[in-house]
Amino acid sequence: DKKINSSGYELKKDSFKFYNNKDQEKYKFNGIIDFKPFYLSADFNLKEINFENILRENSFVLELLKSEILNNENINLDIGFQINKLEQKNDFKNLDIKLKIEEGLIYLRGSKLNWLNAVQMELLDSAIYIDQNNIGINGSIKIDISDLDEVYSYFQTGNKFRTKFSNIFLDFNYDFNKKQITFENILIDEASDQNVSNFFDDFNKKNQSIENKVYFKKLMNDFFKIYAG
Repeated sequence: DKKINSSGYELKKDSFKFYNNKDQEKYKFNGIIDFKPFYLSADFNLKEINFENILRENSFVLELLKSEILNNENINLDIGFQINKLEQKNDFKNLDIKLKIEEGLIYLRGSKLNWLNAVQMELLDSAIYIDQNNIGINGSIKIDISDLDEVYSYFQTGNKFRTKFSNIFLDFNYDFNKKQITFENILIDEASDQNVSNFFDDFNKKNQSIENKVYFKKLMNDFFKIYAG
């Protein structure tokens, strides 16, 4: 084994292993590359990350996706990122990204995120797509709510609109360039609600971004009011 800055690697004829020592506090990683056929499997454990910088316009990650280098049928990757918290976003913790690239397709299924220690979100059949230099992610998401009172408190929702429910399933599409998202096929506690469907149909037509915190808070409270009837 060779040592490089408290990290290690092992090179063999058909593979390359890499890892760091367990005493690293801010990050840990390990993985293996098989050369024939090419396959990379790796896990990274990070204490903190600035997610906004990763996804900002002209960032390395977005430019890499735009280059379509990863859209190669000969590249197969299976990478996990476990992130304890997002910098400047203390409400989000335990981000678990599962990135799988297979036959030119980029999947994120199984990725999870904890919000407020009250909501667990999991991407189901989700994938990153690139269409004429436009990057987006679409698929479905499962939202399990363990502490609905904490969610209502966060949004300062009025008591008469605090209807009980425990999970939400929905399909979504997010456009990184326009920073716009659409929602479809919403199920609350495994049941559809026509008023809720109409509400999100109207939201989709407006093509508005939900990155503004004030607007997002209003949007969620309007949703709670519609669902409460």
